[in-house]
Amino acid sequence: MYNNLLVAVDGSEKALTKAIAVAKTYESSLKIVHVVEIHASPYAHTVLSVYQQQDNNEEETEQNMEH
Repeated sequence: MYNNLLVAVDGSEKALTKAIAVAKTYESSLKIVHVVEIHASPYAHTVLSVYQQQDNNEEETEQNMEH
């Protein structure tokens, strides 16, 4: 019935535990996304910049490995 499951977690285990059980029952793949709420503040731009830089570094590493 379910081939692919996506669960967003925020640090609590309830949703993750349920998703794992459902994935096992239906022999589904399970993708987990960690969700973090960032409130607008003078520091929000800095935090988002760090995440963007990490994404850019990962993409650059993948491209370098392909060559």
